[in-house]
Amino acid sequence: RAHQVTYSQSPKIATLMKSVSTSLEKKGHVYLVGWQTLGIIAIMDGVECIHTFGADFRDVRGFLIGDHSDMFNQKAELTNQGPQFTFSQEDLLTSILPSLTEIDTVVFIFTLDDNLMEVQTIVEQVKEKTSHIQALAHSTMGQTLPIRLKKLFPSIISITWPLLFFEYEGNFIQRLGFSMLPRLFANS
Repeated sequence: RAHQVTYSQSPKIATLMKSVSTSLEKKGHVYLVGWQTLGIIAIMDGVECIHTFGADFRDVRGFLIGDHSDMFNQKAELTNQGPQFTFSQEDLLTSILPSLTEIDTVVFIFTLDDNLMEVQTIVEQVKEKTSHIQALAHSTMGQTLPIRLKKLFPSIISITWPLLFFEYEGNFIQRLGFSMLPRLFANS
């Protein structure tokens, strides 16, 4: 099912990939900004570019928005090792946002269950620096992306998952889909 959902968005994924490749060709950067678990995936995808494609850590970076204290109880030790180990919302807003340029692309990855006011606030701040923003928004049947947020993005890859996924223990299949889709996108 995740493959079907992903490939049904092929034209929008192609638009996103064009924006990303243009940024990298012009020596810009790509920032993947994800909420909760999707933020962890964003970080992993950024890190993989270093080893897979020989990218510099500054070329493609992931950021985790939301509380991550229970995942990284030694964050200070991590960030003291250098800027390549910064990944939080604070790091994005204080280190990246001030130097963001029009040739950079920022991809926002979130679900409609996330704090959409927080998403909107960060998108508005980023949009002051670059128009190259994209969204990968997950929802379930019956959820709708608010108009005010929809208007901020030139293109949104909107993935709607069927409610039947909620019938499974712990929403495992839904979470699997949420995590697989960004991986499929990033690997294309």
